[in-house]
Amino acid sequence: MAGVVAMGACATGPRYRAKTPITATNSDVTADIEGLDTRFEDQGLVVVGRVQAPAALGVRGASIARVDGEPCADASEAAIAIALDDVVTWQRPVAVIGARRFRIEFPQTLRLADLTSGAWALDVATERAGVPGCLRIPIQKDDKRDTWTPSSPWMLGLHVDLSPLGVRVGAGRFVGPVVLGLEDAISARWSTAAFVAAAHVYSGVGVEASYAGRWALSGGGASAGTFRNGPRLRVFFGQEQAPRYDSYRVGFGGVGVEVAHWWSAGAQAASTEVIFGLGGWLNLSEL
Repeated sequence: MAGVVAMGACATGPRYRAKTPITATNSDVTADIEGLDTRFEDQGLVVVGRVQAPAALGVRGASIARVDGEPCADASEAAIAIALDDVVTWQRPVAVIGARRFRIEFPQTLRLADLTSGAWALDVATERAGVPGCLRIPIQKDDKRDTWTPSSPWMLGLHVDLSPLGVRVGAGRFVGPVVLGLEDAISARWSTAAFVAAAHVYSGVGVEASYAGRWALSGGGASAGTFRNGPRLRVFFGQEQAPRYDSYRVGFGGVGVEVAHWWSAGAQAASTEVIFGLGGWLNLSEL
């Protein structure tokens, strides 16, 4: 007897979309991969797409395999659930006819970041009239990282300044390889607003340039309401969060060192300060 359940919150998304659907055809069967999703903090993988089979087709299983291997010969990364139109069935083969949406879930041992390390494909083992077949759909081509992009270009910024102590919250979006956004901050002495441009420039290194204005708070050492403005430059030293597809990143950040130069609207002299902290930018697709 078939077991049928709805696929629930463990496979929301997709968090990453293909710039153009990745298509494969075998005889009269056509399948497109449209999206990838991660589960459990990047532990596990879900592949989302469409399949069209004019005549009845049975799906015996699915697996992720290297493209240099024999199609459907390696089942070491086999699917743990197959859903058609958001309904999972445990009976094999799964009957497919007409145009259907599919969602294939893989175990926690397989991570989305792993697909950047080489050429991978989705192998779908099929059966028709007792004759076995295999439909191979490439997921990630070797040395081709421009296939996938996060579903959302929006980024959330969060920084904690350690010296002097303060918290910054920002919002922005990718424009090409650069995050452009706005940031608000508050510390024991100042309230600050800034225009920000940030980018990951090298492995483990990010740069953030901004122009900020800040107002002195009561009890902060300067007269309340004192206004200063000026440029800031921050360098992040940390680990870029994988995966990276095209110009878009899931996130970047780490330990930050910032130099800020402040001009005064009044008679006070300009000043320069060095700020240490932690923080970075996170793509909203991951939240």
